[in-house]
Amino acid sequence: MASDAQPQTNELLLHYQLQQAKKEHDQRAECLALVQLAWYYDRQQNYPRACGIYEELLPLARTLRDKNCEKLALFGHASMLTHLKRYHQAIPVWKEAIQFAREGADPLAELEGISNLGFSYQQADLPEEALPLLQEAIERTRNISDKQALPNMLNNLGVVLSKLGQHNEAIATYRHALTIAREWDDKGDQAFQLGNIGHEYADHLNQPAQAINYFTQALLLFRELHDEDYEAQTLYNIGRTHFVAGNIQQAKQFLLQARDLAQRHNDEDLLIRTLSTLSESSAKQGYLDEAVSYYDQGRSIENPLTALQRHQEAKNHAQERGDTRAEAYHLGEIATAFGLLEGHAEALSANLETIGLYRQLQDRHGEAICLINIGTLCFLVDQQALCLACWQRGRELLAGEGSPEEEMTRRKLDQLERLWGKPTLQQAKKESVALFQQLSGEAGQLSSVFARSLLDFVHF
Repeated sequence: MASDAQPQTNELLLHYQLQQAKKEHDQRAECLALVQLAWYYDRQQNYPRACGIYEELLPLARTLRDKNCEKLALFGHASMLTHLKRYHQAIPVWKEAIQFAREGADPLAELEGISNLGFSYQQADLPEEALPLLQEAIERTRNISDKQALPNMLNNLGVVLSKLGQHNEAIATYRHALTIAREWDDKGDQAFQLGNIGHEYADHLNQPAQAINYFTQALLLFRELHDEDYEAQTLYNIGRTHFVAGNIQQAKQFLLQARDLAQRHNDEDLLIRTLSTLSESSAKQGYLDEAVSYYDQGRSIENPLTALQRHQEAKNHAQERGDTRAEAYHLGEIATAFGLLEGHAEALSANLETIGLYRQLQDRHGEAICLINIGTLCFLVDQQALCLACWQRGRELLAGEGSPEEEMTRRKLDQLERLWGKPTLQQAKKESVALFQQLSGEAGQLSSVFARSLLDFVHF
């Protein structure tokens, strides 16, 4: 009990010291208390609280003309925003920190800021801005004795080069980092860089045999290190690469191992991706019941509220960088999350918006999934004609894919007669003909069609 109570005691004491300093108008003591409180929250990995403390510290440090505290506040605030993955907010703070370091003739702090600014640009999907900064940081690191940060900089540079389509250059950069990791006998980083090289061959250069070779080397190292989290991820990578190469049975062998490890470690994101690929693999083999089962398992895992928050943030970032495909994907997941949370009006609105994006991309599969989801919303409120029209149009768009989604839509349509009865189904078919024709029209017609047909949804 004492060890659990100690952190809380420290926090209360630090807050008490801060309040006393403010009460006595002792700005020096207030500054010191804020520094200690920021460090406390940082060590506890309570990054939101630390971020707020650093932000409060900055104007006080400037009032006191305390350059050490000002540096701490700038770099601390930027670091916390980066930890919180608020990269677009971190970028201007890192720029301010770099300028502060330059004016203070602090080259090591300037180098730290340049490297982190490059990383933030990279994570914000702004690779053109990240590239020169990371190249500068690497070049300057070569000229100092402390090279601990060099492998991480090289890794970030490799990611940027890959995003810019310079895949051979990215591989060369990862190989450089791999050489350093071997010189330092850092097996964890060796495995990580081997995985990076594998991704380049798998995802961009269409060389699955090369990719599997590098992933397998990484897998052996992760197993040697007893790192089951990365072992599971690497098993998934090998399985996915086999799947793309058409080696379905080999793919499932690795994916099932990845699934078991992901379940053991409660890695929801990896488990969802693994079950999705298992579903696709089973569908390719013609095992449709198994494909649907894997698909349903994946959909049932993530908490809808968590999924909603995660995809809303990702959708906003995709919108900022103009990535329409990523925006459509995350908006579709937002619609699904709203549906699970019984926010039917919000789910409908998100699905309609997503259809527009998928039509821009000429993505029949994406459009079909949105229509099927809208059909499900209509089914829940007995909008029978529109449900039937949406599901029929979705099945038409998916025809010939052999996907789990196509099979599930076929089954949904087969079940309607049993659920509604034959007379109701026949009436719904008659009423759905015009709606089906409208659903097959141009993107511009879509909103007016649904506005007329779904007025009842606003009452959810």
